[in-house]
Amino acid sequence: MKKWLVVLCVGFLCPYLWAEIREKKGEITISYIEGEVETLLSGKKDWEKAKLYQKLTMGDRIRTKFSSKAELKLSDGSTINMSENSIMDITELLEKGLTRKSGFKLWMGGIKARFERLKTKDSEAKFYTPTAVMGLRGTTVWLLVDWEGKTRCGFKEGRGYIYSDKEGEKPVNENEEASVSLEGDITIKTLEMKTVPNLMGKMLDEAKNDIIAAGLKVGEIRAEESDKPKDEVLSQYPVGGSEVLANTSVNLVIALEIPPCIVPDLIGMQRADAKKAIMEAGLTLGMVIEQTSTKPKDEVLRQRPNPGTEVKKESPVDLLISSGPPPKVIVPDLIGRSIEEAKAMLEGIGLKLSEIILKKESAMIAEGRIVDQNPSADSEADLGSFVQVWTAISPLAVKPPIPTIGYLFSIPGLFVSEIPYLILNITPTTPGLSPLFLSVMERLTRFDNPPYTLNFKPPVMSMGVNKINVSAWFEGGDKASLAIETPYYDSLPPKIVSVKIVKGSIIRVVVEDKESGIKNVKIDGESIPVTEGIQEERKEISVWTRGTYQKTIIIAKHAPAIIPIRIEVEDNAGNKRQRTERIPDLPPSPDLIPKQ
Repeated sequence: MKKWLVVLCVGFLCPYLWAEIREKKGEITISYIEGEVETLLSGKKDWEKAKLYQKLTMGDRIRTKFSSKAELKLSDGSTINMSENSIMDITELLEKGLTRKSGFKLWMGGIKARFERLKTKDSEAKFYTPTAVMGLRGTTVWLLVDWEGKTRCGFKEGRGYIYSDKEGEKPVNENEEASVSLEGDITIKTLEMKTVPNLMGKMLDEAKNDIIAAGLKVGEIRAEESDKPKDEVLSQYPVGGSEVLANTSVNLVIALEIPPCIVPDLIGMQRADAKKAIMEAGLTLGMVIEQTSTKPKDEVLRQRPNPGTEVKKESPVDLLISSGPPPKVIVPDLIGRSIEEAKAMLEGIGLKLSEIILKKESAMIAEGRIVDQNPSADSEADLGSFVQVWTAISPLAVKPPIPTIGYLFSIPGLFVSEIPYLILNITPTTPGLSPLFLSVMERLTRFDNPPYTLNFKPPVMSMGVNKINVSAWFEGGDKASLAIETPYYDSLPPKIVSVKIVKGSIIRVVVEDKESGIKNVKIDGESIPVTEGIQEERKEISVWTRGTYQKTIIIAKHAPAIIPIRIEVEDNAGNKRQRTERIPDLPPSPDLIPKQ
């Protein structure tokens, strides 16, 4: 019963308590300052520098100077953004319960304001100008006052009204613009809305045409490095599909061509130095694999991609690193032992017996016993390596013939950019001559039946001409051996040493390829002959290892400020390098100007 009495009393007294709420002055906060912003506080004569989070109230004035901006925030979250060269008075800021009244006078300049929706009918928000009054009720509005005092305004959201002494009050709806002359004439027109086209993935010229065709303006264009094609649109604002006012600017971000990085030569460097060189070249360290080697520990043995290769920025570079030489063991004496005994002895000290057992004639060692070995007894061998052995056979009455080794390479020509397969064909192929043994760079293969053919992929070799050692023999017969020369191996692209403009309109390019030599140089798609250079012998022919190439550039009358020149070079091994050199639009050489 007591609880109900308390509730009734409070309900009975609420209207009287509400009536006692006094009207108070509100405050507005300076929430953002850029450049020179000043305030003239009520009752003071001098302007003072505005301070961030400074409080302003009725009677205060604020102004922004050239290239300056300010934002004001009301207690209900409403905001007013002042542009440069603007002067505004705070004429009213009153709060009484939920009733809020605010008023501002814009003497000159421009503002964009967002007002929260007013909660009571007697609440109001107004802007005054020298020629008009503007009333708001929860809206986003823009307002401009020029030097003469003419007023222009419009609503992006919501609606309100505009008032002049001559024409009285007129409603202004969303997407309408009102202007008031010095005489008080009000003109209201509907703003035309346009749909922003989707420009993502389009090239810049096409995007510009689409923007203009949509009744909009091309705004700010900014370039960012990207792996997308040069000038492709990466982003836009406003986004595609947005409804905006006609003639609104559309800003674009387009792709900027990332210049390629040149992979440095890391072979022979220590791991730490190689990593530093990779980072300095704008690349990243990829996989690092260790392998036993006669080279010092941590020395780079191989790299991928090869030195001089053009790759994208931040591409990984993989390294094969020496872990140092493997431990050595002493090879035991296997002569006279059986295969089983030899295998057990080798495995006991960390060596392996070759799976292919060779045979050799012997009158001293019993048949089936080991008569020869490689490496020899008491020599050092790498831990885990193989030992080749020969077992004794009785002398043959008729020895098999010495084989003939035929060969060709999978890539014909004098110069190659990748190591080709070596294709071997051994004759004769009489079945009774089997088995045949074939050794290629110490890799042993046994053929029990013809045909005796092998496709061999040599390991990575050094630049230039390499030799592949091949041996073949029929069991019990004499060995045929051959050192086969490879084509000239060159995996490095040519280097564009320099590009210069001489005599106003002649482009001069210096190219170098010390491996297989320069085959062709194109400037803007035209093959250019060498002007001067250096020649050297490669595979018994002369090649240009360094050359100068030049071409006269014809500059069009309405050429852009920066002219792109495409340079393409190719060496005799088929390696290519391309580069776009951007040169300024220089005046043509005097000897190219036609005489009057």
